[in-house]
Amino acid sequence: MNNSPLNVTVSCFANAKSTEPQPVNLLTWLTTDKYKEQVETIRQTATKEERTKLKQQLPAATPSGIFTERKAACIVKHSGLMCLDIDYQDNKHIGNFAQLKEELAKIQNIAYIGLSVSGGGYFCIVPIAQPEKHKLHFKALHKQLAAFGIVLDTSGSDVSRLRFASYDPEAYFNHKARVYTNIYKEETPKPQTKTTSSSNSENAPLDIVINMVKGAVDGQKHHTLYRAARLAGGYIAGHEIDETKAVEALQTAIKAKANVHSLEDAFKTIADGIAIGKDTPIKRQNVESAKSDIVPAIEYKPKTIEQKTKPLKLATGRLAELEGYFVNNRLAAKEERQRIVSLLDLCKREEPTPEQIEELERLLNQCKSENLQQTISQPEVLFSRT
Repeated sequence: MNNSPLNVTVSCFANAKSTEPQPVNLLTWLTTDKYKEQVETIRQTATKEERTKLKQQLPAATPSGIFTERKAACIVKHSGLMCLDIDYQDNKHIGNFAQLKEELAKIQNIAYIGLSVSGGGYFCIVPIAQPEKHKLHFKALHKQLAAFGIVLDTSGSDVSRLRFASYDPEAYFNHKARVYTNIYKEETPKPQTKTTSSSNSENAPLDIVINMVKGAVDGQKHHTLYRAARLAGGYIAGHEIDETKAVEALQTAIKAKANVHSLEDAFKTIADGIAIGKDTPIKRQNVESAKSDIVPAIEYKPKTIEQKTKPLKLATGRLAELEGYFVNNRLAAKEERQRIVSLLDLCKREEPTPEQIEELERLLNQCKSENLQQTISQPEVLFSRT
């Protein structure tokens, strides 16, 4: 492993507030289990705020080099490595996210893949050919992975990006990783803006985008909408379509689809996809040619999230008491009733957490205190018994 691209010296800081860097061997830092207990405690912590507080107490390294301070201008020597963050929160459209590590391992340019501190994402390291073009390497890989629906955290473009110590007993190592050579090429925008609206040409950019949404089937609508919005963003940045018209057309297309659970979420997906797509301008082309510049070693196709409904179970204990009160009393506020029904339903499909029971009690007590309930002669049928 002496020839491993990970066998390099980088800077390490005692915690998030530390300003005094110390040298550390990156390979040793990645393989140690010294912080196993701290990391496992963080992963079992319920709230994001508490997880963040605990995480900032861990040591953190700058895998892309040696620094005198934690900022890009203070780099002493680049390690020849680039960090990638792939967070679940940015990739909820990937239904098989838990298997993403083994798919990423097919990319010959990746030298390391491990779980993030929270356990909800992946941290990757890629050797790059031209360290002085760190950001352009990042943008090129960002574009290539986006073609497969994999969204990178853009903070990875920062050469001084900190990585907190983590623990993954099944981390992936490729000590013979191929050096990544692709460089993102900035396109010079045309002086005039070219706006293309839906036309008779089936290859018109806006037609391509809208037809993707129109053809989306149940179970794939969210992922397809995201891909269409991302493609629209590329066309917008390439001055092929107008952003306002693209947003309106996408919103109209998704509103026309059946079984869309939340238009608010759908509109947010459109905005997020366009924002990401605008980072990689593209010219008029069909959807497949937008994916032509991809890493040859990867053939990953994210699965759509399957909505499988578990059968309802009989409530027991305190949950049964709360359900009994709710069934025998009509709570007047429709919004509160919907929230309670949904929460009770969830608790009867999965093992209820103390927080969920506490939330149910809070909602019911709130209704009682506001005198919103009135006794009814017949209990309402809220759930089917299985």
